Amino acid sequence: MARLGRTTPQSTTRTNRGNWFDWQFARPTADSATGSWTTAPLWSKVDEDPFSDSDEISSETLVAPGDTSIAKLTLSTLNDPTASTEHIIRIRAKVTFTLGANGGIRGELRQSGTLIATLTSDALTTSYQSFSYTLSGAEADAITAYGTLELWLYGNFPIGSLGGVQVSWVELAVPAAASTASATNAP
Repeated sequence: MARLGRTTPQSTTRTNRGNWFDWQFARPTADSATGSWTTAPLWSKVDEDPFSDSDEISSETLVAPGDTSIAKLTLSTLNDPTASTEHIIRIRAKVTFTLGANGGIRGELRQSGTLIATLTSDALTTSYQSFSYTLSGAEADAITAYGTLELWLYGNFPIGSLGGVQVSWVELAVPAAASTASATNAP
């Protein structure tokens, strides 16, 4: 069972490891479902490296409190890092309010539809911010097929707030597989 992860805005620093080549990144490669998010194809607007806020995807604007529809993004295939540490979901998002001042984003990492972990923030503002969530060891160990991962996105608005969510970038960062890391770090 995945635990709900609360996050706060993070800096845009890409790594805290000593070598850039110690990472591999899964970014969107396809839409498996768009819900009421626009404009399809969604994946091509949130897959940049480095991130760019010049293009984005947008949820529908809610007329009643609750959750927006879900955008389901297929992630690129990763090599199994054989490590249970440093699996990080990253999302850049902002909100557009039509009422109130509270809005949130949920990013659910799923494998073949099964929930692995959830990035949650209820601190969206009208300016883009980066959010990240580091999976627990148990959550990372629950990933058994790094080629079947999806990131499901939806906005959340409590009673007293209405609006929509915009997302400009998403990725999953994990340690490089041992053979990849040693090969790319060779002098």
